[in-house]
Amino acid sequence: MLPTPEHVPSVGQLLIEVHMKTKDPKTAKRTERDYDNLMRTIESCGLRLFHKEVNARYDRECIELAFIQRQWRPSRKHYPKPNSSIGRR
Repeated sequence: MLPTPEHVPSVGQLLIEVHMKTKDPKTAKRTERDYDNLMRTIESCGLRLFHKEVNARYDRECIELAFIQRQWRPSRKHYPKPNSSIGRR
């Protein structure tokens, strides 16, 4: 389970690999709804998807995702938590 947005530290960029199949028989295959929930949670933390790559050569159920902070700037070191007025223009 992912943390709620208020528990996420200041993050400028996030790269993750999502596996839709699991070895656990109870959750043998994650659903599109699970994937959608993951995307919504990450975007609610102030991150936007900028790259997606399906690992077509080895496992089509594996997706690499790259997100960047909506307010990203090269010199910025802190990003406010969602719904915070710090740093908003």
